[in-house]
Amino acid sequence: MSTAAIHTETPARRRTGSLSKIVRLHFVDRSRMIDAPLLIMAGVAVLIVAVMLVLEGFTDVPRTELSEGFRYNQAALWCLSGYIMNVGVMAYARTMPYAMGLGATRRQYFWGTTAALTLEAVIIAAMMTTFLFFEKITGHWFTGARMFDTFLTGDGDYVSLFVIGFGISLAMLLFGSFFASVYMRWSSAGVIGSIAVIVVLALAAVAAVLALELDVAAAFATFPFGKIAGILVLVSALAALASWGVMRKAPVGR
Repeated sequence: MSTAAIHTETPARRRTGSLSKIVRLHFVDRSRMIDAPLLIMAGVAVLIVAVMLVLEGFTDVPRTELSEGFRYNQAALWCLSGYIMNVGVMAYARTMPYAMGLGATRRQYFWGTTAALTLEAVIIAAMMTTFLFFEKITGHWFTGARMFDTFLTGDGDYVSLFVIGFGISLAMLLFGSFFASVYMRWSSAGVIGSIAVIVVLALAAVAAVLALELDVAAAFATFPFGKIAGILVLVSALAALASWGVMRKAPVGR
């Protein structure tokens, strides 16, 4: 007499498998998740080099002084902001109906999407750090033009650029997914209302800092990039939790 071994998956293994499948689902569209951010950063870098060459050709300012002025360039921080927020929005709008149709639960979809967006933030931060490496070894693109080696990105420090790039990217992605979940549940009126609430909360935070006379400059005097990134990660986590609270009862598609 023989018995057949029955293999059953543990709940933890099923959850891990479902999450990894949802992460892969988001990265099926490689052009949206990887190629487009890379091309946007490369395109902006080319534009900045062109601006540098125009300034050098039509002004009498020495290249060293122009390069010093480019230290205050903010393009590296904001050139992707609109696009990556759109990635966060489309993460829910494009894949949620498909994932739910294949049997994923809302909880699995939420955690899988959050993991995918976190991975996307890591990838974007790594891209920025790689661009900084090439910018430095080429003497700022052979022209003195600066995009990533700037004051607001750590003056050439790789760790500072990575953490601030990760924090900004994560915040944009998760706020985008939050607005998408709000739209799916309450349409455009909900999005407008949520933006109004966020603005009020931000103004209240500023008012509290002013009323308490907190020395913000002193608080960020040491490890400023790490602290700012930490705040952005905290805000991103709050946005993710808000997304989960909204999407639990949101319709699958609108």
